[in-house]
Amino acid sequence: MTAMRNLLKAGFGLAALSVVLASCGSASTPDGSASLRVTDLRTEYIDGTGAFVACDNVTGGFGNTNRTAVAVNFKTSGSVQSADIGLRGQTDNRYDGNYNTNTAQSGLYDLGNGSYQTIFYADASQGFLPQGIIVAPRNVNIKRVAPTSDQVGSFYAALTVYSTSNSSASTDTTLALIPNVKVYPSCAYVSDTGTPL
Repeated sequence: MTAMRNLLKAGFGLAALSVVLASCGSASTPDGSASLRVTDLRTEYIDGTGAFVACDNVTGGFGNTNRTAVAVNFKTSGSVQSADIGLRGQTDNRYDGNYNTNTAQSGLYDLGNGSYQTIFYADASQGFLPQGIIVAPRNVNIKRVAPTSDQVGSFYAALTVYSTSNSSASTDTTLALIPNVKVYPSCAYVSDTGTPL
């Protein structure tokens, strides 16, 4: 559980960015063979205000769990071969390499028209992303929770796509002006919204 908190207290501040990308959160490969735009970052939990949150531990309802399903939606064009997905803490330029994974295009959910989604479980009991993405089923519903502890940090998603010509483009959800996800050590299950992630 402390692994998620420690990473997310750290982070990757906007002031530390050495390359400034477009404020819309989009980027293209240098050779123009692919482009990337992050369109959404969600988790399977929302708080009472409807904001997406992550919890190190959720109790009640369906039992106790240390996992949070995370969904990153993005739009690409061109010939995408694979994507790196990373979660970054919000406060400074430190991050844990275990919070990164690479997935082939075949491992992404195709939403049509060049839009993709990756859903994975972030497991706080095993260092968040222990050996890479633990693929979550697409039928994960969003659940309402009540945080029972103070916020300990927040995270955003950083993506890099690789084209079939091995060129890459990188961007993240902060540049796409998508709110970061707040992290709480503990939350209590309230209800299932019935809305898929």
